[in-house]
Amino acid sequence: MQEPDDEFSSIQSFLQRKPGTGGWTLLELQRFWRAFGAWGAVNLDGGVVTQMTCLRKDGNYLLLPPAWASNKHEMILPSTFAGAPQGGTVMYFFVRDTAAK
Repeated sequence: MQEPDDEFSSIQSFLQRKPGTGGWTLLELQRFWRAFGAWGAVNLDGGVVTQMTCLRKDGNYLLLPPAWASNKHEMILPSTFAGAPQGGTVMYFFVRDTAAK
């Protein structure tokens, strides 16, 4: 699902001190997740190039590739990442749930 505005329009609205044309403000997004009891939601709003990778308990990775890189919505990859779509850049952070056993 696409947001109703694009990055360029959002930047122009911000620079001109006008209200945005769509989407949620950061405060609205925080309220949404807090209403569900989320204590550590992460906003990965990188647009259509965003991808996410999670380490699974079995040592493999769950990859949610960007739409332009693969027609698959999710992929299970080995620790070597063999078969992963090519290209792109990496921006990462590490989250560990210390409550999980």
